[in-house]
Formats: sequence, C-alpha cells, structure tokens
Amino acid sequence: MKGRIGFDLAVGLGLRGLGAVSGFVLLWLIAKVNGSEAVGAYQLGLTTATMLAVISVAGLDFLIIREAAVIVRRGTIGDLRETFTKGRRFILCSGTACALLMLVGGLSIYALADAPNPLLYIILAFSPAVLLLALLRHSNALLRSQGSVLLSQSLEGVLYTSIAAGVIAVLWLANSDVEPIALPLAYLAGLALATGISLFAARRLSRNWGEGTAQIDIPTGLRVTGAPILMTSGEWLTLLAIGAIAGLSDAGIYRTAFMFCLLFQLVNASFSTMAGPHIAKASAAGDRAGVMGITHKVGLIGLVMVAPLAALCLVLPELLLGLFGEEFIAGALALQILAAAQTINVVFGPVGAALIMVGRERQLLKIEVAATSLAVILALALIPVLGFLGAAIGFACATILRNAASRFILSRWHPTPQPHEASA
Repeated sequence: MKGRIGFDLAVGLGLRGLGAVSGFVLLWLIAKVNGSEAVGAYQLGLTTATMLAVISVAGLDFLIIREAAVIVRRGTIGDLRETFTKGRRFILCSGTACALLMLVGGLSIYALADAPNPLLYIILAFSPAVLLLALLRHSNALLRSQGSVLLSQSLEGVLYTSIAAGVIAVLWLANSDVEPIALPLAYLAGLALATGISLFAARRLSRNWGEGTAQIDIPTGLRVTGAPILMTSGEWLTLLAIGAIAGLSDAGIYRTAFMFCLLFQLVNASFSTMAGPHIAKASAAGDRAGVMGITHKVGLIGLVMVAPLAALCLVLPELLLGLFGEEFIAGALALQILAAAQTINVVFGPVGAALIMVGRERQLLKIEVAATSLAVILALALIPVLGFLGAAIGFACATILRNAASRFILSRWHPTPQPHEASA
C-alpha cells in the first residue's frame, strides 16, 4: 500500500498541477481580454455552479470511495455497480433541479435589479455546469476507487480548463473581440467532453460486475458532504458579499489572489483525494496507526511541496498579481494572508477526509458549521471597512479553527473492535 499511495499522490498532484496551470492561463486570458469585472463575474458563476454541484451529489462520491473498500473486501462487486447506477439516477434529478434553481434565481435577481450589470449573464450561463460537474464528480469517484487515478484526475480540471483556455486564446490571437459570453461557453464545451468520457469509462469498467444490491444512504451522504457544502457555500457567500458591497472588480481581484492560494489547496485536495481510498482501507482493517500515519506523512510531504510557493506569495505578492494587470496589485496583502492560511491548511494534512473515512462525519460537520460561520461573519463585518482584505482575514481564521479542531477529533478516534476480536 505504501508504494501505491506514493504513486497515487504523485499522479494526483501532477495532474492537478497541470489543471491549475491551465486554470491560471484561462484566468490571465480573461483578465487581459475583458478585465477584472469579467473575472469577477466568471468566478462568481463558476463558484455558484460548483457549490450547487456539490449539493447535487449529496456526498455519494465520498460514499462510493468509502463503501468500495468494504464491498471489495466482502467480494460482492455487483453491489458497487448497483450503488453507482442508482446514485447516478439520483444525481440526474438533483443536478437538473439545482441547475434550474440557479438559472431561475439568477434571472429573478437580474429582473429585479434597478440597473443590472450586463456582465451578470456570464453567471447565468454557468447553470448547465451544475449537472455536468455533479455527474463528473460521481463517475470519477468510482474510477478512483478502483485504481484508475490517471484517468479520473486527467478529467478533473485538466481537460476542460485547457479546452476553455485554448478557445479563448485562439479568439484573442485571431484579433477578434472576445465576447464575455464566450467565457462560460468555452468552459461548458470542455466540461461536457470530460463528463462524457468519464461516464463512458465508468460504464465500461463496471459492465461485467454482475448484479447486486445498491448501498445508497442519502442521509449519510448528506452528513458526509455537509462539510464540503458548507465550506464551498462560505467561499461563495464571501465572494458574493464582495461583489455586492465592493463591486465585481474587487471580487475579481480577490478571487485572483485566492486562485494563487488554490495552488496550495490543490496540493491538499489532491493528496486528500488520493489518500482517501488508502485511509478507508486502513480504517476498514481497524488500523489506527495506519490512518494517523498517512495523515501525518501527507501533511509533511505537502509542506515540502508548497514551501517555495509560500515564499513567493509572502515576499513577492505584487509581482505575482501584477502579471494580470496593475489593478490586481491592490490584492497583495490579501494574497499574503491567504497564502499563510493555506500553508497551515497543507501542514495539517487530509484530516477532514480522514474523519469522513473513519465515520466521524457528524463531528466534521459541526466543525465546519463553526468554521464557515466564523469566516462569513468576519467577512460581512470587515468588508465594508477593509474591502476584500476583510474576507481574507475571515478565511484565515476559519482555516485555523477547522484544521485544529479536526486534528483534535481525529487524534481521539479508535477503531471499533470486530466481532471476532471482541469475543477473543
């Protein structure tokens, strides 16, 4: 398992790194051809779609990974196929409903506004991404649970952001005016292709698994996904508050600084994603030392990976943000605060994923309620006074609280003795 997890971490980080590079190229192109307001509208639309996609999946992606370890040990692989199929049907319904909610809600806000910003239709155009992102997350979870790390990670960000960046770059280099509506449409085209490939690969993988019984538990799934939903909702509410109070331009500047910090988060997220199945296996085997050892080692490896980037963000924030244009330099101090917070996040390791895999999702949900509430309250209180710097302060405080509490709860976890162990 040690050799396999090392390979998975390397593949996951490498492909997520490529996805981050393509994402930065895309963001840079948007800033150059349409300015910071378009960046703000694009990021608000994408953040909204991502949040609703996480809600639509209802934690079934996490449950696929966690239950796969148990099902495989039990030798009833057909159960995994039925679990995936039933989950996909649920997501088709929930994803469609959430996409319509985003579209109708956005149109209502646009109609009621006294002087709506014409760039707001960029946000509305992202509504189909809700269903596509939800289906992609779910099918990629099945692929990843069975060891198809290379394929699943290639489809998760790298492909569709590269296609979107390529389309915008071609239009820009052709000296044609890049209409703002082209931004979400290019993203949707790449996302639709990635989702189609993932669904085809999942069907091909599971076609010979035979019949079985679906292991679907929506209430448990909602508890599992409660923390990611709250975290994503907090980021969305913060960005929405900046856009409403300070304007779309400030929202674009803040989100650009936040994108640099997503490089830290991609290390943590990719390591959490890749380590998740291994933590689940250790938990299923009652190996507490294995669970704790994986989280500690992943955190140390992550620190080594992000140290150079942290130094750049802390020492040269103006230079990094200046690449997008002079107006973005105003976010230098926010970038420093966000970078420090994300470094702490990486050092703690995948404690959130570990709590889910050992069945402590209730405690994780309580922690996330407190952390997200703190972030949003501080943001709403400080944005009117400090602008987007107040949002960065709120994010940093929430990050420290989230990780410290999660590590404390995980350190108190002990596996439940198996029946044969208890009788012995």
